[in-house]
Amino acid sequence: MIDNRPYITINLKPILHDFMLHEFNSTEDGAILLTERHDIGRFINTMWSVSDKPVKEKEYLYPVKMILPLKSNSAYILKYNFIHVTTWKHVQIINYIEAEFQRRVKDFFSIGYEKKYKQVDIINGFLQAYNIKNNQLNFDQIKKLDYRNRYRFRESIAKSIETSMY
Repeated sequence: MIDNRPYITINLKPILHDFMLHEFNSTEDGAILLTERHDIGRFINTMWSVSDKPVKEKEYLYPVKMILPLKSNSAYILKYNFIHVTTWKHVQIINYIEAEFQRRVKDFFSIGYEKKYKQVDIINGFLQAYNIKNNQLNFDQIKKLDYRNRYRFRESIAKSIETSMY
C-alpha cells in the first residue's frame, strides 16, 4: 500500500502513462489515483485479485502504481488481503488503456480535420493537450495512428461505393 491505500502496479509505456496522468490525478510520487467516475478507473478496479499470502511483484520496465478507489463493499477485502493482477488481466488492462488512447487520438484528429487544421498542428496540439513528451518517437506514433485510421476510413468508403455499384 502507498500511505495505507491499496494499489496495483502495471507495466505502462511512457506515452500511455502520460495519457493516464492526463485522465486522472496523481500523488506526489507519481502514483495514479483511479476513480470510479471514469470508465478506465472502473474497468481497472474490476481487474485486481486478492490472496491471503503475499504475491511476488513482477519486475517491469515501466512500472506505474495505480491507487484503487475504496468502496464500502471492498474496503475490508482490500485492507486484510494482498492485492495483485494476474498476467491475463494485466494484458486486458493494457489493451483497454491503449484502446481508449487510440480512440482519443481518432476523435482529436476527426475534430481537427473538420476544423481544417493541418496534420502537424493536430499532432502537436494533441501532444501538448495530453502533456505527452514531445519527442520524435511519440510524434511518429501519433502520426501512425492517424494514418491507420484514415486508411481504414478510405477502405470503408471504397467498399461502400463498390457494393453500391452492383
